[in-house]
Amino acid sequence: MNDENFDRNPDHMIKICHDYIDNSKLIEKCLKINRKNSKKSYEYRLKGNECYVRGLWNKCLYLYSQSLQYAPVSNDDSLPLAYGNRSAVNFQLERYELSILDIQMAIDNGYGNYKSETKLRNRQIECLLRLNRLDDARQISDMFGIEFSKPKIFDSTEKPIASSENEKIPEKIGLFSSKVCLSYDNHYGRYVRAGNNKSIESNELILIEHPYVHVLLPHFECKYCHHCCRQLSTIDQFECCSKCSIIAYCSNECRKNSWQQYHQYECSFLPFLWQFGIGHLVYCLMAKTDVDLILDIYQDSLNKSSKEIEQNLQPFLQPSSSTSKSTYHALFSLKTHQNQMNPVDIFFYRMTATLIIELLFRKNRYQTLKIKHLKQILIDVCFRHLCQTIFNSHTIMIPDSNDCSIPIATAFYPSLSLLNHSCDPNIQIIFKNGIECFIRSNRTIRSNEQIFNCYGINYRSADYKQRQQLLLDQYFFHCKCQICKNESKDFKL
Repeated sequence: MNDENFDRNPDHMIKICHDYIDNSKLIEKCLKINRKNSKKSYEYRLKGNECYVRGLWNKCLYLYSQSLQYAPVSNDDSLPLAYGNRSAVNFQLERYELSILDIQMAIDNGYGNYKSETKLRNRQIECLLRLNRLDDARQISDMFGIEFSKPKIFDSTEKPIASSENEKIPEKIGLFSSKVCLSYDNHYGRYVRAGNNKSIESNELILIEHPYVHVLLPHFECKYCHHCCRQLSTIDQFECCSKCSIIAYCSNECRKNSWQQYHQYECSFLPFLWQFGIGHLVYCLMAKTDVDLILDIYQDSLNKSSKEIEQNLQPFLQPSSSTSKSTYHALFSLKTHQNQMNPVDIFFYRMTATLIIELLFRKNRYQTLKIKHLKQILIDVCFRHLCQTIFNSHTIMIPDSNDCSIPIATAFYPSLSLLNHSCDPNIQIIFKNGIECFIRSNRTIRSNEQIFNCYGINYRSADYKQRQQLLLDQYFFHCKCQICKNESKDFKL
């Protein structure tokens, strides 16, 4: 059967993916990779104990965190003992709030079933005293019958958890600057320009945007927070997934948000999803987006032409975020270029979309819903997002020690996607605070002048002919930016 027949027969595609998952034992194989391991947890804890005796606190903290990474959640002493030991290191590092958190986690996970809680409670009281929380310390003392001497007055300023560059985020994150206008015309489609009688000065902030969805590249897991992409160092108090041992978080809040939004659906399949390329990003997108929202926007799109969908500016006039309905609406409306893609790519994306939805059904993401043709609708939406990913996803770059930038993650920034390409852009993009995208002008932008991004192909890295071919192959357009217009005259000569 040829590709065209497959494309016309979605039920056949579903059966192929269903059989592939079962016959390849995909789920069983993934579950065997990088799961929790009591032996490894114990080995890391022993190494941590050796460093503790020698007073190597930062290394000790890292080893106890590694012990937590592999510690099973239930019916085992690995988790509570690792938390208990790490609380002692945080106490030595004068990070008393974190020590208290670890103490509570140790107790909540059954520390008292394996060792006496008295030592932990004494440490908890000492932390509270050093934070000058006398009433809380007395309450713990009375509750567990632990005496403590008359407290001293301590400097309650804790040492910093990590040194990271945190820029204050304005309240209207996700909205373009008031000096910016959104427009549409038949040549450019939707685009962004400086407003009427509103020039933008060099280095002026144009937009700060949080991605709707993102995924870390595999070899950066455990080096960066799986949820917010902040860099983790050996002195970080990183948190772990309760099910897998292959990711890490900068905080308990990130761990909880990640699990609630998408990680509960990707956790079992991560080793496979890492080999899935852009499919991993779209898998998380489908997993985190409320199905009622997907269905509402999908049904609304059936009554509109592609041009009507792509002309709509309204979703971009609301603040974007990783959870807002308008942000998903904006993302859904981004151009797909399906009509310009070759049949082989279309078939591949159709099959990938089918596999993604089949896996999400296996994870019970949609099983409770009784909606006619639900699976096929979700496959259609997933296919749309896969097509969009080729043209609208962005790479999160961070500076390295050699004054270069390295890619650590891929993401959807819907508002950033509105910016058209120029081989000589008038903005610069900087990623801060993990995944926050800061867009600033790199020169003065005159009133009504269009604001341009660069799609990775600029006049410094390639000549006119190379740029035109690369942009045509990947993005299906001939660049007519000013620098290309100037160079095209020379090229013709």
